[in-house]
Amino acid sequence: ALPIWKMMKKALLILAGAALLAGCSCKTGPQTLCSSYRGVLPAADAAGIVTTLTFDSNGRYLERTDYLGKTDGVFNEHGNYNIKNNIITTVNAAGETDYYRLEKNQIRRLDNRKKVIDGSLADAYVLPQTAGCVPFGNVIK
Repeated sequence: ALPIWKMMKKALLILAGAALLAGCSCKTGPQTLCSSYRGVLPAADAAGIVTTLTFDSNGRYLERTDYLGKTDGVFNEHGNYNIKNNIITTVNAAGETDYYRLEKNQIRRLDNRKKVIDGSLADAYVLPQTAGCVPFGNVIK
């Protein structure tokens, strides 16, 4: 039979290991998002920018922007995204970066320092969630 102190030592080691595992978020791989968001963002030279952002579960995104009142104001771009600490970072094919904060049923456009845009238009930088996973098909190669 084992002395009592050895049994207690084993029990403590098992408990310590269990506590470490319980405190671990243990995520494997990068965090991804699979949903679409749509809203009208403010614009300096248009009535607004109808913006649709769609994220897939493979770290890719599509963005469609339609500058209201502009005849040549529709743009489509795509690229990759990642999420860290509820901040979505999008990087398009030209290497341009935008930031969004992931919130409940919506995302919020952030400035280039990853800070919330404040002031009288602060609530205008929110894009509500419109759909869950939407397959991209072969749109992005």
